Amino acid sequence: MNLTQMRYFQVVAEQCSFTKAAELLYVTQPTLSRQIVELEEEFGVPLVVRTKPQLTLTRAGAFFLQESSEILQHCQTLSDKMLAMQFDQVRSLRIGYIAGIRHQLLLRPLREFMDEHPQLACTIKSYAPDALTQALQQQEVDLAFTLAMLAQSQGGTVSQTIAANPCRLVVPRRHPLARRKKVAIRELKDEHFILFERSLSPQTVDYATALCLKYGFSPSVQARAHDVSSLLMLVSLGKGIAFLSAEGCLPDFAEDVAYLDLEDPEAQHVFDVAVAYRKANTNPAVPIFLNKLILPPDNRAR
Repeated sequence: MNLTQMRYFQVVAEQCSFTKAAELLYVTQPTLSRQIVELEEEFGVPLVVRTKPQLTLTRAGAFFLQESSEILQHCQTLSDKMLAMQFDQVRSLRIGYIAGIRHQLLLRPLREFMDEHPQLACTIKSYAPDALTQALQQQEVDLAFTLAMLAQSQGGTVSQTIAANPCRLVVPRRHPLARRKKVAIRELKDEHFILFERSLSPQTVDYATALCLKYGFSPSVQARAHDVSSLLMLVSLGKGIAFLSAEGCLPDFAEDVAYLDLEDPEAQHVFDVAVAYRKANTNPAVPIFLNKLILPPDNRAR
């Protein structure tokens, strides 16, 4: 038994569903189910009744939920108090994030953090992907919410993936592919593409190009966009198709474009979101804020 399993069980109990809990925890349902089974095997009693439409707790499960919730709360309070003893030396927390990520990833932990530490000044700023990487390296921000592949490529940083963000294909509503739900990259060799300006994020543009090259063709680039809105506008006008993260698929354009899933496994984690910070950062507010994030065990700091 460990704290991660306790927290997982707490979320399962709150949601009355393995599926909903797995979504909140950003883990697969089998992974989550296995964690609960391990608890049941350790205690020798069932903790949940797996019925539909929603699961329920057994008497042992209800008891474990109450006791484990108190333990988790005590651990959190102890951690915060120990870290807060350093707060006389810190006055602010600077957070940067890339445009296009789901704001809820930031809002919930940030709201909790600010409510508990009103004396700290929090600054929040949106960046282009490469500009955020540079800001983190130059210590202009304490925490960066960015693409996992960008965070993991930087020396001297620690990163943890916090949300899945698969790559999708955007096509004009009148495009023949618009009637499909899924498409394979190899089917796109005769299409015209719209890519972001390479200066915004060379790594993401290069990765999209590499996906095409892997399946035997170089993308025919018809136009380049400065941001998500202009990219979706160009697709809407029939200038081409585009790769875009799931987080960037704005509902405002749903009448004019279609968002398709990509079948290829290489596209599933292209735009996963991570939080990153410098190893040398001694701001005690950083670990306190990170404690507000629900992080799966598979995504240990690296």
